Amino acid sequence: MNKPEIIKKIKGSSFFSSEEKNTLVELLNHNKQYGLVWEEKTENAELELLNKIPVLSEEISRAIINKSFKDAPNHVLIEGDNLHALTSLRQARQRLLILTILLPLILNTTAP
Repeated sequence: MNKPEIIKKIKGSSFFSSEEKNTLVELLNHNKQYGLVWEEKTENAELELLNKIPVLSEEISRAIINKSFKDAPNHVLIEGDNLHALTSLRQARQRLLILTILLPLILNTTAP
């Protein structure tokens, strides 16, 4: 049964009051979106990239060093906007980039 048929049955029903019929039809006609909804606007990070080039700077104190293996790969942790990070990686390491994992940082500062 499709939506127009359901609406026709609701309107023709004697079981519901006029107000209830109107409410049910409104609920059926309301197109609620679930999941990811993309806004039709340019994000600040994208606007910044029009005039600026992101540059990575190394913080030696936060280096990820694997002392167990002499020939261990060099891992890089980049904190910041994903778009800025990927843009700078694309420019700096075009052939060396093997795997990129984007993880949103979630901090629960109001734990129950």
